[in-house]
Formats: sequence, C-alpha cells, structure tokens
Amino acid sequence: MAQANAAGGPSSASTSVASTESPFQRANPYNVHLPYAVEAEADRYLAEIKGRLKAAVQSDRITDQAIPAVVNLHKYIILYGLRFSLDDHVLLIKICFQVLLLRDLSPLDVENVAKILNTLLKKTYLIHRSQLTLPWRPLFDLYYYWEESALATRGLVKANSTLKNTLNSLLTYTRGYYSEEATEEMLQEWKPMLCPHDTSMVPAMKYFKLFLPTKRNYPPERTYHLWLDEFLTLWKAYSNSPSWEVDLFGLLSRLSFSNIGRLDWTPHANFIFTRIMNALNIPVTFASTGVKLPFGLSSTSSYNSIARWLVSAIDGGDGRILRFLDRLFLAIESYFYPVNLTSASDSLHSFIFCICDYFCNRVHNERYNRKWECKVEPSKRLTDEDITHFVRSIKPIAFHILFSNYDGERRTIFRILSLLAPDLIIPPLLEKLQHATETLTEPHRFTACIGTISAVARSLVENYPEEVIGILTSLLPGLDVNDIEKCADNFILMSDTLEMIWLVDFSRPESRNSHCKLTDTEAKTLAQTSLLEDFALQFTDKCLTLIENTSRLQTRHEIDVMEEDLNDEELAVDCAVADTFSKMLWKASPEIFELVFNRVKRYIQNRIMEAYVSGSILAGMCKSLVSVQPVKALQFFVPHLCQRIEIALSERVASNKSDQELQFSLLLLSEVISIRSVNNYFAGGEYLLIHIQRLCEVLDKVIRLQHKEEYELAFSILQNILFTLVHIRIIEYPTTFNVPKWDRETYAWAKCGDLKTMKIQWYIPSNAVLATAQTLVDKYLAVPVDELTLYITKKKDLEKEDVLRNLRMIFKLLQGCTEILDEIGTDKPRSCVSKNMEDLSHLKLTFRGRKVRVVVSELIHELLHFLLKENPHDTESLSCITNLYDTLLFSFGLDEDEIYEHMEEHRTLKNHRENPLVRSKKHLESILIERILIQHESHLWLKSMVVEENIPPVVLLDLLELSISMYSDVRSYSQDILYKILTRVPKFSHQVILPRLLECLQDRPNITHQMFKGALYLIANDKLVFFHNWAIAAKIYPALIEASHSDKPSIVELLKDISTKINRYYNEFALYSLPIRSPRASAELLELLNSNRKLDQEMETDHEICSDFLALEKCLPQILARSDIHWRQRQMATGLALLPLVPGHLPSAPMVEMWLQALISDDRVIRNMAFLALESILKIAKIKRKRTFQSIDNPEKTLPGVRKDNEFLQFRWMKSGEQQVYWDKPFLVKGNQGFYQWPKPVKMRLPDDSLPNEPNHVHALFLQSFSSTDYVSKYIQFNKIEHKKGEDTFSSDKALFLSNLFENYGDSFMEVFIPHVKELAVSAEDSHQRVASELIYGMIRGSRFWTFEKARKVEAELKPLLKAVLGNITTETVCDWELCINGSSSRSDSNRIQWFYEVLVDQSSTQGKGAFLEATHLKLLNKSLSLNWKLRLLYQEAFESAKKLIDHPYNKVRVQTSYLLATLLSMDSSYGNEGWSMGQGFPSKASLVQEVLPKLNLNVANPQFEENNIIANGNGHTEGQVNNIGGGNMDVDMDEDDEMETQSDRILQTVSQFLCFYIQSTSSSVTEELFEFLPFLCQFLGTESNKKASQTCLKALCFLSVSTIPTKVLPKIFEVMKKISHSPSRKAKMSMLEYLQTFLFTNFMSLCDQESFQELTEELIVHLMSDDAVQVRQKAARVLGGLIHCHFFEDKAQLRLIREFRSKIRAKMQRKRGGPKPKIKFVRDPSGDKTKLAEFHSGILGLCAFVEAYPYDVPKFMPDILIELEKHLNDQQPIPKTIKKTMQDFKRTHQDNWSEHKLKFTEDQLTSLTNLLVSPNYYA
Repeated sequence: MAQANAAGGPSSASTSVASTESPFQRANPYNVHLPYAVEAEADRYLAEIKGRLKAAVQSDRITDQAIPAVVNLHKYIILYGLRFSLDDHVLLIKICFQVLLLRDLSPLDVENVAKILNTLLKKTYLIHRSQLTLPWRPLFDLYYYWEESALATRGLVKANSTLKNTLNSLLTYTRGYYSEEATEEMLQEWKPMLCPHDTSMVPAMKYFKLFLPTKRNYPPERTYHLWLDEFLTLWKAYSNSPSWEVDLFGLLSRLSFSNIGRLDWTPHANFIFTRIMNALNIPVTFASTGVKLPFGLSSTSSYNSIARWLVSAIDGGDGRILRFLDRLFLAIESYFYPVNLTSASDSLHSFIFCICDYFCNRVHNERYNRKWECKVEPSKRLTDEDITHFVRSIKPIAFHILFSNYDGERRTIFRILSLLAPDLIIPPLLEKLQHATETLTEPHRFTACIGTISAVARSLVENYPEEVIGILTSLLPGLDVNDIEKCADNFILMSDTLEMIWLVDFSRPESRNSHCKLTDTEAKTLAQTSLLEDFALQFTDKCLTLIENTSRLQTRHEIDVMEEDLNDEELAVDCAVADTFSKMLWKASPEIFELVFNRVKRYIQNRIMEAYVSGSILAGMCKSLVSVQPVKALQFFVPHLCQRIEIALSERVASNKSDQELQFSLLLLSEVISIRSVNNYFAGGEYLLIHIQRLCEVLDKVIRLQHKEEYELAFSILQNILFTLVHIRIIEYPTTFNVPKWDRETYAWAKCGDLKTMKIQWYIPSNAVLATAQTLVDKYLAVPVDELTLYITKKKDLEKEDVLRNLRMIFKLLQGCTEILDEIGTDKPRSCVSKNMEDLSHLKLTFRGRKVRVVVSELIHELLHFLLKENPHDTESLSCITNLYDTLLFSFGLDEDEIYEHMEEHRTLKNHRENPLVRSKKHLESILIERILIQHESHLWLKSMVVEENIPPVVLLDLLELSISMYSDVRSYSQDILYKILTRVPKFSHQVILPRLLECLQDRPNITHQMFKGALYLIANDKLVFFHNWAIAAKIYPALIEASHSDKPSIVELLKDISTKINRYYNEFALYSLPIRSPRASAELLELLNSNRKLDQEMETDHEICSDFLALEKCLPQILARSDIHWRQRQMATGLALLPLVPGHLPSAPMVEMWLQALISDDRVIRNMAFLALESILKIAKIKRKRTFQSIDNPEKTLPGVRKDNEFLQFRWMKSGEQQVYWDKPFLVKGNQGFYQWPKPVKMRLPDDSLPNEPNHVHALFLQSFSSTDYVSKYIQFNKIEHKKGEDTFSSDKALFLSNLFENYGDSFMEVFIPHVKELAVSAEDSHQRVASELIYGMIRGSRFWTFEKARKVEAELKPLLKAVLGNITTETVCDWELCINGSSSRSDSNRIQWFYEVLVDQSSTQGKGAFLEATHLKLLNKSLSLNWKLRLLYQEAFESAKKLIDHPYNKVRVQTSYLLATLLSMDSSYGNEGWSMGQGFPSKASLVQEVLPKLNLNVANPQFEENNIIANGNGHTEGQVNNIGGGNMDVDMDEDDEMETQSDRILQTVSQFLCFYIQSTSSSVTEELFEFLPFLCQFLGTESNKKASQTCLKALCFLSVSTIPTKVLPKIFEVMKKISHSPSRKAKMSMLEYLQTFLFTNFMSLCDQESFQELTEELIVHLMSDDAVQVRQKAARVLGGLIHCHFFEDKAQLRLIREFRSKIRAKMQRKRGGPKPKIKFVRDPSGDKTKLAEFHSGILGLCAFVEAYPYDVPKFMPDILIELEKHLNDQQPIPKTIKKTMQDFKRTHQDNWSEHKLKFTEDQLTSLTNLLVSPNYYA
C-alpha cells in the first residue's frame, strides 16, 4: 500500500514488518503492525503466568489460583499468539494436561483447562509427535467419568452442557500424540465390547471413533492395519442399518482423510456408496407408501463424515472413485430441480455443500498450503483433470440449485466451484443472469443470480475483469425502492465488486505507464474504464432518488414524536447505500470524487429531509464523502450546516413540537464529523481542530434544547467530536489521491494484501488534539456535574426531564472519550497485563485533576440513592444511571458489545470474501487492515477487562439496588450488567452482594414485593451464578426455602422455575456437579514445575471435605423436619437435598433418615424424588462383592459368535445337584463378554451376599426401615395408588432402587415383601400389577449374586407367582411386564435364573386360554430371549414351538409368533468371505424356509416353480391398503370352505409379518433365503379374496424393497424375479415390477457399476415390455424410464436400447424397384394374435420411455424419436394413446425452458412438433 505523509507529525505512527526468522512457535502476526511495542509486555505476562502457576501448585491453590492462571494463558494467546519457544510450548501443554487430570476439579474448571489445551494443540504442525507424547488412558477415564459412567447416567455426577463438545475437540487434537502402542492397547480394551447383540456395541464404536489414532505419522502396521479389515467385515455382516454404523463410518472417514492415497477403497466402494446413497433420504418407496428404514447415516450430522470420506477416497489420476461419484450425482440430479422439492431436499443440499467444501479443502492442502508439507504422495494428489472432472460432474446439480431456496448452500457451492474451475462456472452463470434480466415473469431468478454472482465476485474480478463494468452498469436499473429485496441484493453485489476495483479512467494511453505491455484482457478492461465516470454519477443519482422515496411520513398529527426504530427494509437500505457509496468513493479518482461530491452538495443545499430514514441514509453518504477527503468536505459541510442550525434556531417560535429542519441539520452535522462505523478513514483528528471553535459556538446553542430528539442529536455532536479527536485508528491513503498512472502491480483488481510488506499508518492524538479534548471535557462535563451535585444536596430543584438531560449529556461525553479515560480502579495489586500499551500511557483525560470515571461514579452513586429515596418513579433516569455504570465498567473506546459485533462482522466479511482455495491470510487489504484494528481493540479491551482489582464494591451494591428496584425495565437492564460482573469475578462479587441479596429474601417490613421479585430474578438467571460454589449454596439454599412463598402468580412461577433448575429430579435440571474437596497437585505436576514440595500420601488419598458442604448437608434435614413450612417449600427443600448426594461421601444419618421417611410421604412428587435419592445412596454405599480374574486365550483368528472358548457361557438345563456345583464357579453377567474377544484378564463374579460385619449408619438405617412391616406396608400402599388412569407406567427408578436394595442386603427383606408380592401379582388392578412387576424385577435382578441357598428361596417364591402372572395379565399392564421381564433377564447369568426361563418357555399355562394370553406369553418370551446370544438351547426350543404356531388361527398369536421368529433368527449371521457362522447351533433362516415353503400355495400355474395350483382372483392393491400399512391386530382369520387354502394364507401372513419385523428389528444383513418368499408376496398382493394377506404382503414388499442387499445375494434376487416374470399372473408381474423399481434404486450403487447386473435388469424389463397384458408393458416402460432418468444404463447401453426399440417398429421389408415405399404402420393380425401387437407396442413404449426420462433436457437423440413417434399416431390402440400421453408430458415439462430446448431441433422438426403439440385454432 502506498503511504502518504503523516498528518500531524508526532501524532501519527507507522509500522512495517521485516521478514525475519522467529524464535517463537507462532506469534500473532498482527501485533507487529500495532502502534506500540508488545514484546516486553508479552515476556512479562508469560513470566507472570508461569510464576502464578508454580506458586498455586506449590501451595495447592488449584481452584482459586492455578485455574485463573490457565485462563490467563488463554488471554495471552489471544493477545500474542503462541509466542513462546518449542520447549515452553511443550511444557505448557504438559502442565495443562496434568492440571486437567487432577481429581476434584469442577466440570467448569475441566472445560476451561480443556479449552486452553485445545488452543495449544490446535496447530498440530508446530509440534511433531516425537517431541510430545500424551497418554490416552487418563483422557478416556476423564471422558468416561463425565459422560458414560454409571454415576453420570444415573445423575450422581453431571457436567455442564458444553463440556462434552470441548472434550471431543480435545480428543481430536490429542489423537496425534499418543504412543505407537496406543492402538493395540485400545483394541485390547474395547474389542471385547464388540457384540452387535448387546448395547455395549454402541459405546465401543464411539470410543474407537473418538480415540483411535489415524494420523499419517503413525506406521500403518501399528494402527489401522490392526483393525480396518475386521471392522469392515463386521459392518458387512450387520449392514441392516445398525445404530453403531454412524460412529464406525465417522472413524473410517477420519482414517481416509488422514491417509489420502494410502488406502485403496475400491473393493468396498459398492458397499459404502450404497450406504451413502440411502443415507440421503431420497423418497423412493414401494408404491409410494413412504415406508423407509431408518438409516443411521441419514442424520445431517453424518454428511460431514460422508463428504470427507468421498473426497479423501479419490485417488489422484486413478478415477475409479470419481466414476462412482459420477454415477451417484447422476442418480440424484433430478431431485435438485426446484420443482422437485421433497423431504430429502435439506439432506441433499447439505450433502452437496459438504462435498464441495471438503473437495476445496483437499485441493488447498495439496496445492496451496504453506504451513506444513503435504504428506500425500505426488502421484496420489488430485490432478487438474480430476478437478475438472469433479466440477463437470457436479456442475448440473449446482445450476439446478441456482434457483432453489437454499441460499447459503448455493452461495458457498458456487464460490468453491468458481475457484476450482472458473471457466466452467462463471460464463454460464453470466448467461443465466442475462436471461434472468430479460425475464419479467420470474423475478426470483434475477435475485438468485445476483446473490450467486456476489458470492463468486472475487473469482469473477480475477478471471473475467472485462465483464465487471458491464455487470455494474446493468445493475443500476435494479436500484428501485419498490423492490427493496432486489435493491439490497444489487447493492451487496456492487459493494463486493467495487471493493476490489479502482474507479479510475485508464482508457487513455497517457494514463498508463509506457513500459507496461497490456494483455488482450487488460486492454479490453482498461478501455471500459471510460464508463466508470458515468456509472458513478448514475449510481449517485439512483441513491439520491432512493432517498427521496424512502422518507417516513408522520400520519398521526396528534403525536409529535416519530417512531425511531427502523424496520428491516429501512435498515437494509440504510446499510446498503452507505456501504456501497463508501466503497465506490474509496478507490475513485479525484475527478470522479469531485463530480460525486458536487452532485451531493447541490442536493443537500436544496433539500430538507426527515431525520430517521431518508435523512439517516443521506447522512451516511455525506459521512463517506468526509471520510475520503475530510478537509475538502468539511470546508463545505461544517459552515453550511452550522449556518442552517443557527437560522433554524433564530426562526424558531416557542413550541413543544420538534423542528424537522433543525433535526435534519443536527443529524447531518453529527454524522459528518463522526468516524464511528467508518471502515476506511484517510485522515487523523487534526483536520477537525480548525472547526472546533465554530462547532462549539453551535453546540453551546443547541445543548440546552428541551426537546429530547434535539438534545440527543446535540449530545451526539459532542460525542462524535471527542471520539474523532481521541480515537486511535488506522489511516489509509488511497493511491488515487496522487495523479493516477496505471501499472499492473499498483492498480491490480482484487489485489491481496501481504502482512509482511504492508505499511500501516496509525493516528495517535497529538498534544494539541489532547489539549482540545481536555478543554471540551472540562467545559461540557462541568455543567451536568455541577447541576446534579446541587440537585443531590437539595440546593437546586430539577425536573426529571432536566435530570435525564444531564445524565444523557454525561453519558454521551463519556462515550466519546472512554478510550483514554483511566479505569475506576482500587488499591489492590494488579496483573502486569493492566500495564500494557505503556507507549500510550500519556493519553489520558482528567476532570478537575481527578479520574473522570471516578468523578462520574461517585456522582451517580449519590444520585442513585437520592433518586431511590426522593423520586423512585423516575425510571428513565435510573435506566440512564445503569447505562453509565455499563459505560464506566465495560467501555474502552468501544463497548464490549460493539467489539463483539465488530469481530463477528469481520468474521462474516472475511468468510464472504476469502479465497477458500488459497487462504494463508491472502485476504483483500481491507480485511487485513480490519483484523489489525481488531487486534488493537482486543489489547485495549483485555487490558481494561473487569477484574476483582479494578471494581469498587460500591458499584456492585449500586447495581444490586437497581436490580431490585421498583420497575421491571430498570431491574432487567441492571441485572444484565450485574450478570456480566458476576460471571467474571464471581467470588468477589458474591461476597459483596450476597448479604443484601439474602436480606431481600427475608420476610421483613422493609423488603417490598419488587425487591423480593428482583432478588428471585437474579437467582433464577440462566447461568445460575449463585449455585456454583458450596459456600454460596450453603447460604442461598436455606434462604430460598425459607423465603416467603407468596401466592402471587409471578412469584410462584419464579420459585417453580428456580426449583426445577436446581432439582435433578426434573429434566430442566441445569446445575453441574461441584467437588466437595479441594483439588491437590499431583506428583507429575510438581515435577513439571520443578517444585520441591513432597506429597503427603494420606492427604493425597483422603483430604478434608468442604465445611460449607457439610453445613448444608446438616441444614437441609433440619429444615425438612419442621412442620410449619409450606408444601412448595417442602418440595423445594426435598429437591435441594438431592444435591448433597455426591460420590465419594457417605451421606449423614439425618440425611438418610430424611430420605427414608420421604419414601413414605403422602406427597407423590416427594416420593418419586426419594426413589432417585435412595438409589443414589445405595450406589454410594454399595457393598463391594467378590470378584476373580481369569485368563482365557483368544483364538488366533477373529471369529465372533459361538466358539469353543465361550461355549461354557451357553445356557443349559441343569438338575439341582449339577446347578449347585455350577453355582460356586465364577460367572459373567455382561452380555458382550466373550462374543468377539476376551479381555485380558477376564473379570468374573463370584456369589456373595454377605453383609458387613460392622455396618455403617446407612446400612443400619436401611436394614431397620425395610425390616419393618409397617414401613414396607406404607411403601406398598402409597405406590399402588393410581395417579392417572392409563398414564402410570413401570418406573425404572423404582425398579433399580429395589434391585440395588436386594443386591446390597440379600434376603434380609424377603419375608416382609413376599406377602405383598403375592397379593399384588394376582390382583386384577392395573396399579397393583405395576407395583408387582417392579418388585419382581428388583428381586430377580437383585438376587444375581446371591448364594445358592438364598437364590433357591427366591425361585421357590417367585416361580409360582410368575406362572400366575402369565395367566393374569391385562391389556393395560402388558408393557409393565415386558419391561420387567426384559430387565430381569439382562446382565444376568442365564444359568442362574433357569427357573425364570422354565416358566416362560412352558406355554402350557396359557395354551387354550384365549388369543390375548397366548400372544402375551409369546411377547414376554420374546423379551426374555431378545439380544442374548448365550441362550442357544432356548432359541432352539422356542423355534420348534414357534414353527407349530405359524398357522395359528388367531392373528394376535401369529403376530407375536412373527416377532419371536425375527428374534430367534437374528443370530443367523455369517462373518467374512469364508462364511463363518456367528450363530452356530442357533435356528437358521434356511430351516424356516425349508419348513414353510412346502406349505405355501402359489395359486397360479407357473412352470418356473414347482407348485401348480388354482389361480387366485383380484388385482392391484388399493389406496386404502397402502394407507393402512401400519395395520392393527386382527382376531380370527378362517375360511371354512377351503381349509388348506386358509392354512396357506395364514402361513403367508405370518411369514410376511416375520419379514417386516426381521428387517426392522435386526441389524443382520439380509440373506438370500428370505427371497424364496418373493413369488408368494408378489402373487398375493392385491388379492381381493383375502385382504389381510394382501395387506401383510404389501408391508413385507415395502420393507424388502428398501433393504440394502449384500452383493452375493443379488444374483438370487434376479433369479427369482426372472421366474416371476414368466408367471401368467398379471398382478404378480405388476407387483414384481413395483418391487424391482424400488429395489434397484435402493441398491443403485451396488448394481450400476457391474455390467452383469445391468444386463440382467435390461433383459428382465425388456421381456416384460412385450408382455400380453398392456398394464404390465406400461409399468415396465415406466420402470425403464426411471432407470434411464437416473442413468442406471450408460450412454452406450441407452443407444443400443434405442436401436432395439426402433427395430421393433421398423419392419424389415424388401422394397421392389420402382414400387411404393413400405409403410411402417402397424397392421392388426387377422388371426387375432396379440403377440405382434405387444411386440410392436413395446417398441413404442421403449421410445416413449426415453422421451419421458428427460423431462428437463433434450438429448441429441430425442428430436428424431419424437418425429418417429409422430408417424404412429394413427396406429391401432393402445399405440396412439401411449404416444399422445408422452407428447403431452413432453410439452408440460419442457415449456418453461422451451426457448433453450427448441434450439436442439431442426426447422422441419420444429414445424412437425408444433403441428403435433399445438392445438388447431378454430378461427384459423
């Protein structure tokens, strides 16, 4: 950037950077451009952080000193970047890592440390793995503790809501620093959890995804070679959308991304691409029923993983994966047409967005990244051909998206594609814009094109500069106030473009350097610059016209105050005009500036505008003029506006009404001297000095105006004068200020800035400027300060309007100069960061020798208390005092909110204008300059941030008084300010305000309702700042409970809100767990900091519990023991009593006793809390049981499922003696152990139900209470009370409490509970059975570890009860017993509950007692067997029983039999290519087929099948059948006329339902045996004689058609479908074609790439297109059209099909010489044979299918086909009907773009087509 002379000598500073080798890791590159040195202060700050860390660890002050020091490290990095050496970098990481692992840290502290670790580790290229090694296991333990442990899942520990994401990010950055042995250790740890039939599979895959290292810097043989093949094989074995595939695919995606070019994904491409295509949720279902399987990858969060895998799997130059990607894009292309909006549109657009983003990232990493060396082998990198191929492939989809409603995705997609291949994207985009400009009926197309070109503006300017000026000119007519949306889009595009070009006329040869030889593009572009002058003037005229038409009119004359808030449209115009006008002037030549300035000048001299809309827009334009040439512009504006103001004042008569002319002049004057919100400023503050006297003269006259709008504008003038004088800023001098002479380097368009060579000019106030500012402060602050002082001392009376005006004047004055005002400050020592920016320390303003902030804070403190006492209703003044406190505490140059907005705006603009392909800070110069300015603001902000040392307690107390004042508006704003302080200095703030806050909660005469409500609002804030410390909680909890619980609705709602947020019984619980002990430094941490302190081993293991916690634990039971508290208070207190139940601390005896009494409270809410609490207490006080460790060898080769080494886990029937011997052996209860691999060592359980010799008080109280008959009777009595009929359900909290109770104390309570269980189990009452189910659950699950004798007692009592239950279940309690049975049998050794399975397997107790009981028995049996691979023997027995029930006469029984079969056959899965059966010995699907198939009747003579029976009637399924696909339970299904047919129908219904349930409930891959039933399903679909069978067949076909099929099963399906195609049954073939259509699309990617499957598909469809039934032919043609449409057949195959269809309608005839030309018209066969007609019709249908397959395009072959079809319009029906329908569809789908499509036809073809498609005119 060219640099002009400094304006103001010593008041300016210039910075430049020399490229030197830095000793630091990565210092912040923007600091070197600041106007002050930061090196020394950075060194001081880092040394202070290190010193504080060491001192804190040395003294074990972790929470209050070490954690703040770590947070300060984060501040250090914000200010200075990673400005430390490699050794310091590694040391800081290790220190933070050890701090993170300390015990007893709160989750908030864990998150804070994790965040700084993320920052330190984020730039992984700075530290090689050889320089840093981090252990993975402590990280896993930390993650597991907070997210996955039993303590976390049951609510005993709770993290804050953001901790999980922070830890996930930390794991992302630490994965690259694990040791090489880490992968083996993780596999050994988590592979034993891999069991698809157990819930452990999901967390196991999640751990692998989170922790497994996949970086390229690890040897493959130590990482992914150990697991990749195994995981892929397991996925293929369980490919039916398992819940864990999301995490697995995330892992594979990360692996692919980290190892681009090292992995060959081609062997798995078919399988993975099929999963990806189904994940897009494309709505292709059987017969449009909408039935789809829930794919785990279908969630939008998975699309990042999908896109990353797709892009990373592309091998540079290979093209195999790219070809798969081509087919995928072609298959889904039509779903991006705007007219095809479906439920999948969101998914599809997100997918395309993600894939473009990742492709751009990969190109950047391989070609443009300079931070680290690209590790991808050169031969595997993307080539130019690959990039072009990708863009060409996705281009059609992108241009379909162009006119969609997905604006964000559209912009990003086009921006990326235009950078990858601008020649392919930008020219057609400009053509679209041209067409949209000419189209009047579709304005949205123009808006879409404008928005998209704005997104690609940088690429457009760089690659097609000759088009830019023409585009700008073409946009001018669109600046129309009548279409604000289009107008705003035009302004945005203009702004983006004008920022990158120079508005200078270089068209004349003398305006260029002679040594520059122009290229053709440059010559053309420079020639067009002659149009820029006209453009600038026209644009200015358009803006002025727009202003005139956007004035706000005041329609209600009785109100003289106009609404100040602008609506969205007004804001859009205001911002857009000002920004675009500023960008135009920024790089305009002096000549153009002069023309524009004169045009605006003349306009202002002759106009008076209203101030709020049009005046505001015009003021913004004037500000832009001043910002470019302030001296020249202000020479006109200041005298002119001051004169207008004085004239308006002199002509003013006494009136309360506002003066529009005066307000307009004040507004203009305020804005032209302002530099706020100016992006580019070309001068310092000295230029304003010459106008100060004149401005002060006017200011003195207007500052005492009475009308609020007027004096606010006057104060704004004062504020802007001060801000312009003292604000430190960057000064930019555009090259055009000199005489412009074009050269390529200086005047390049879209030129990137270079941080290393940029020269930045800063404005720093000179002494003269400071003196002027001090004079203004002394003069204009004295008046309001003195008046208010007199008012406070009652020496002068002021109206509340006068008080407000004085306060507003102080506020505006402070806002103008806060940047150089000292903090309020205290006498406490400060951090060295507060001494930063010492070079600017002389820039200070004072008032009467004192700090301005101190003077003002003292004044408003006194004024506040005066107003609260004398005039508490003056809400405006009180609110203004809050504003002042906000400014005093948080404003330093800019308010905090303004800084945040500035950062956010900069981030948005940077992302919008960044080149994502190049990056590396290659931004436009304006972006870099803005970032440097933000860096200065960050230094200023962090230097002056509110900390304990600089905030006086009186300020906090004043804000508290405002927060509890009389009016809600005042309270609300004050509370927001107070929250900001409380979150930054919580400990100090709490100490100051807590006494007063607690006082407001007490019932005293001086505590008003408003004070009480204000205090409650403070406590109830979203961040709950008063509950994150035991010291505060110990005081606030009792005060809340004992507070006066008013019956006023607002108070009740507030207390209810607080109660639910701090009570973990409710879902809205918002607190996180607090440690009850102070964290202590570890030996590793002390060693890192070279500390000489030695650890006390006793103190390390068990140190003192927080006294405040113990006080609270003691206090709460005492409060609840009182009888005089309100029921709401009691509920709140009970809920709060849940918080002291923390792991690692045994609850006190009063606390336990209180909860035991709460369990039999007459309040249902309290009882429910008690279950949760007592379960937690039992977990805390859990008695440790015996365990043993054994070593079991794993097989050499991974073979999941049943093997010899895990055979001992299988269930077997044992006699009493054998069972007693078995009982004393070690056993396992976890369902996953042994299935995949054995852990080392194997932890096994031993029977143990002994009680401690000396039980503690918890055990004693539990034994005392539950041994009491009265206590248990009350417990049972309360729990069997029905709360809401039909809504009471099985409670897992109660059941788990009971199971823990029996597990801890053995059979101590059996004698007390058993009588109640016997009574409840046989009762017919719903609530009684529910309680019985919970008790039986607790007894069975709680007795898992009992000794043999005690377990036999349970068996003796519960076995007959369970039998009785099976005959006594009601429809309302089925769900309760399902949960009971399912929970009782899970996580248990099945051989120890043999009696339980014996009862369930024996169906004699319910047999013959009705359909409901029989079906319920089967349902409960199913629940007990579900997902348990250790019950092989029971599976076999149940399978034999189920086979006998397949043709049961009752539908309810058959439905449950189907469910049971689905469960029993779920184990029949094979693993790997060798066909290892994971369910050896379990029932197989082949055995079911062998059993059932002979019993089914096909009811049609088909020579392809063995059965030849009678033909059934009926055709097609009805709409009602489709709509009722969910079905319901049906009772009896019998046909007395034909028993054999009825049996076959019932079996078919059972089989159909089994297929549905199997596909829905199991993740096992679909096998070929299931498709043996396909002929029967197709045949019976639509059977009118048996609609129930038809309905179940429809459901089965729905699920079969949307199942992803393994490749090895595909040949079997085609074989079956081929046989069906030869069936004489029309409806069978119709159903098969419907199935074929959905099946092909679901498995598209598995089929389309293999020629053999394409040939089979083609053969099948073409054959059916010649079928005798016209409906079959038409359906086959529609299927063919769909396949052509999604490009299932390649181009060569399509041309071959066209030739084949043409040959069918072109008879081969020999023409005699000289004879007539043979006709191709079809002639009816005299014999009546329809075969020839069908054959001929198939040719017509085939050609029509090709026409209908391209509804939005006209391929080369289509015109000839259309002309050929036209010749057969007079043939025999149904040929003409088919052709006419096709022609009508062609006209309908092509009419929107007919202007483009007709260019594909010749003149003759168009004539023929017009005659065919256009109806003849009657009047022609």
